[in-house]
Amino acid sequence: MVSRRTFVTGSLAAPLVASAWPLASAAQSGTLRGAGISYDYTPAVVEAFQQAHPDISFEFAPGTLSFEDGQIQAALQSGEGPDVVNVNSGPGRVGALATSGLIMSLDAFYERTGAADRYKEGVIEQIRNQPPQGEISEIVEGLDVFQFYYHMDAFEENGLEPPETWEEFLNVCQVLQDAGIQPIILGARDNFQGGWLFGNLVQSSAGRELMTEVIYGDGDFTHPDILRAAEMLKELVDANYINGLEAAALEGAQAQAAFGQGQGGMTVQQQSFPISLANDGIDTSRIGSFVMPSRREGETSIPTAGLAHSWVLNASTENLEAAEAWLEWVISDEYLRLAYENGGGLVPARIVPDDIELPPAVQDAAEKVEAGAGYNPSVYLPAGGTAAWYTAMQNLITGQASPEEAVAGVQEALEEARAGS
Repeated sequence: MVSRRTFVTGSLAAPLVASAWPLASAAQSGTLRGAGISYDYTPAVVEAFQQAHPDISFEFAPGTLSFEDGQIQAALQSGEGPDVVNVNSGPGRVGALATSGLIMSLDAFYERTGAADRYKEGVIEQIRNQPPQGEISEIVEGLDVFQFYYHMDAFEENGLEPPETWEEFLNVCQVLQDAGIQPIILGARDNFQGGWLFGNLVQSSAGRELMTEVIYGDGDFTHPDILRAAEMLKELVDANYINGLEAAALEGAQAQAAFGQGQGGMTVQQQSFPISLANDGIDTSRIGSFVMPSRREGETSIPTAGLAHSWVLNASTENLEAAEAWLEWVISDEYLRLAYENGGGLVPARIVPDDIELPPAVQDAAEKVEAGAGYNPSVYLPAGGTAAWYTAMQNLITGQASPEEAVAGVQEALEEARAGS
């Protein structure tokens, strides 16, 4: 996923290029160079690290490095890149960097520090299951959890409650539309929010078990239950519950702003969304959330989620000791405490001490994933599969492909990725 997510909590600067860092030959022996995704709390954790390690000068270049256009690969290969990088998680990103030898295995680090014991159940299993199988190559910063957010006033004024079935969801959309309210606000031009919405529909229709086979095994993306999810997206667009052409033209940040200004009844976002709105001066006390209802008989409705961002270690670093000192800081309780005291908006991937209080929106998402979470395919599909996934979503909302054609395109990309693995 290209990480130009300027609308999430935190400050993401412009994309970086390899020349953003000083030449390796110019770096001092006590200098640790870091780069990547920056948050509201980044200055606080960097300052605290510097105070604890006065012998290390940490130079952090905030910004984003795109995997898809080769920025991060070029930076790591250049010999001039950072020692530690905060990147988008997932097998198509971290896994690909690991299999290409651009980042170090962190197995020895995890064994030495006992880091695995600090993470919630399932997180370590996820990162071991991605390429290279069985190895750990990242320190997960946190999770994103995706669900529907809605304007409570719009619901109450029209006698609506959060839906518990697909039929009730469609009724909510129709009642809002009849009241002159756009049911769903979507900004899909930069792919992210469109992928989150499509992922919610896939979880509703296909469930976690089937998607586990697709992501980690040889499951078929043309399975009838996944096809039904594509049909669900088409149904929402055909009824104009989603304005497909407008959605294709809007960036995610524009859709977020529109919803925050009272336009539309519902939107799909991650848990940092209300925090971001509040930071912009918007009253979020009347914004509620609900999980997309499951269409699978007997199954609990659960949100989708994905590993958000991870710290990785440049395979060519000449400052391993300082780099590992930073990684040890990242997995510490004090780092977590400072993050949430200074605007942190990710759901913790780690076990949270009792004395650390999460922001309400993060706590809400954390409680909902306790019942389980489906996959955000945008993160978990391999790189080629991710591109096809986004293409399928775009074609469905703009009417350029049928549901059958959309899922077939993703399956073709998955087969190519599997053949090359």
